[in-house]
Amino acid sequence: MALPWRRHLLTLTVAACVVTIASTGIAGASGSDQARVASSGETLAKSGSAKFRGTTTSDGGGGKVTFDGTVDFDNGAAEYSVDVASIGLQGTGKVKVLLVGGVMYLSLDALEGGDPSSNPALTGKKWLRLDPQVFGGGGEIGQSDPKSSVGALKGVKGDVKRVGGEQVRGTRTTRYRVTIDAQQAVDNAPDDQRAEVRNSVMALGSDSIPADVWIDGKGRLRKVRLHVAASQSTAKGTVAFEYFDLGTGVHVEEPSASEAIDFLDVLGETPTTGGSG
Repeated sequence: MALPWRRHLLTLTVAACVVTIASTGIAGASGSDQARVASSGETLAKSGSAKFRGTTTSDGGGGKVTFDGTVDFDNGAAEYSVDVASIGLQGTGKVKVLLVGGVMYLSLDALEGGDPSSNPALTGKKWLRLDPQVFGGGGEIGQSDPKSSVGALKGVKGDVKRVGGEQVRGTRTTRYRVTIDAQQAVDNAPDDQRAEVRNSVMALGSDSIPADVWIDGKGRLRKVRLHVAASQSTAKGTVAFEYFDLGTGVHVEEPSASEAIDFLDVLGETPTTGGSG
């Protein structure tokens, strides 16, 4: 069964990888702006959890997608909801997305074609399971674990520019304009995290990623906006996240195996990084 999902899954997974990039940083910050930016994600993560609002935009009239959720930094998990129509899928209402253990789960109830009448394999299933690892780590799917991209901000170059003070949801912040070197981020990551960091930064479509970062008076990341380059599977645009209500209660539970079905099992296809929907 050919579902119209493959092309639009990237919208969700790129957003997820931005959660990972934004949620972690580098220990041992000094007083320099570069070190402050590099450690801001780690300082935010010490809050344990947060609510967030994500926004993706596409150049050329592609529209804006907004999604809201919570992230559990301690357990490396997140959940959010996004309007089905806004990401080009067939269905009504909002689709819920869970990110647990580096795997993405999409609720089937809001998606057209996500019922047993369209595919008997969906009987008793509530979630579509997408494991980025089966797509060969090519970067087009990216890494979806909220804490996997520990090394992403290690790619921040030295040409950090302090733009000035700005308010983010009523909190005073300092805004910085930076560039993330994708290869530097990978090279500086621990050996056991390099594949995950590579997937995350490659999903942004460029070796050099411009970004704006907003940091509060306690050194915590409050907003990040990254510029996504045009590629075979992504349109040029931006992905932004705002973090608020730090320390909020979060409980993300992984669906049972009996309630989830793998994405490729639904499609009846073999893993690929270059297919179109």
